Amino acid sequence: MAPKKARLAAKVASMLELPGEILTNSCRVTLLGQERLVIENHRGLLVYTGRQILLQTPEGRLLITGENLNIGTIAPDQVSVDGPIRGLEYLDGGS
Repeated sequence: MAPKKARLAAKVASMLELPGEILTNSCRVTLLGQERLVIENHRGLLVYTGRQILLQTPEGRLLITGENLNIGTIAPDQVSVDGPIRGLEYLDGGS
């Protein structure tokens, strides 16, 4: 999203008291302690092992690393990951 358009979308979201990611096509990543992660507005699951989960997001591919990782829930707009989370890394730009 172009910077000017993104600023306008953020301003509209603020005026309407909406979460900014709704209008800016962003994902929301919420880490709850070290053992639960919730990703909203993802674009799909690419890789799933006990040590790595790779998700497509509007910002690019998000790599989640840890030990004994489990997907708690998966829905078209949200994924939750349980287990000792050791790292989060974006591997490339948005899609």
